[in-house]
Amino acid sequence: METEQRVVNRNWLFSRLLWVLAAVAVILLAFCLVRENLPDHVARSWPWRLRLLDTGSALTAVLGTGGAALARAQYAQTVRPALSSSVAYWIVFSPAAIAAGAVSPGRWLSQEEMVAAIKSRQLAKGDDFDFKHLGRGAFISADRMTGIGWLSERAMQEVQDLFVEVRVLDRAGDTHERVMPLMKNIDRPLRHPTPPFLV
Repeated sequence: METEQRVVNRNWLFSRLLWVLAAVAVILLAFCLVRENLPDHVARSWPWRLRLLDTGSALTAVLGTGGAALARAQYAQTVRPALSSSVAYWIVFSPAAIAAGAVSPGRWLSQEEMVAAIKSRQLAKGDDFDFKHLGRGAFISADRMTGIGWLSERAMQEVQDLFVEVRVLDRAGDTHERVMPLMKNIDRPLRHPTPPFLV
C-alpha cells in the first residue's frame, strides 16, 4: 500500500487561476510586441488595430501574475498541513482470526465501521482497544507525534494490519493525503505490557 504523502487536490482559485491569468498576460504581451513591429498598413487592419494594452502594461501584467503564481507555488511547498478533511481505516484480521470466522472488509472504513469490525471479534472498546476521534476539522500537528489509539495484546492477536488514510488541508487550500501503517514494526509476540492510556 502506498504510504508516501502526496497532494491530491489543489485549490483551483489560488493555483490554476493564477497560471491561467499569467498565460493570458503572456498572450497579450506577445500580441502587443507583434503589433508594434508590423507595417502601418497591416497594423490598421483587423485584428491588429485592437489596442487592449500597451507593451509596458502587458509586461507589468506578465510579471505580476507570474510572480504571484510562483509565490503561491513556493508557499505551497513550505506550508504544513494542519486540519484534517477526512480519515479512513483499512483493517486486515490475522490468519487465526480469519480461521475463527473473521472477515477482513477489504475497503476503506469510517472510524465507526472500523470500531464495529474490531468489536465483532468480542473485543471491548476501552478495555481491549481505543481510538481518538479524528473527524473533519481535527487539528493534526506536523511538528510532533500524534497518538490516535491503542490495541491490547489480545486485540493484536486478532488484528494483523491496520492502516489509516488521512487527508488534510493546508493554509494554501491544497489537500494532502497519506496512508500510514499503524501496525508496522510492532512486537509480535508482544514483549511489553499494554499501556493503560490512550497513546
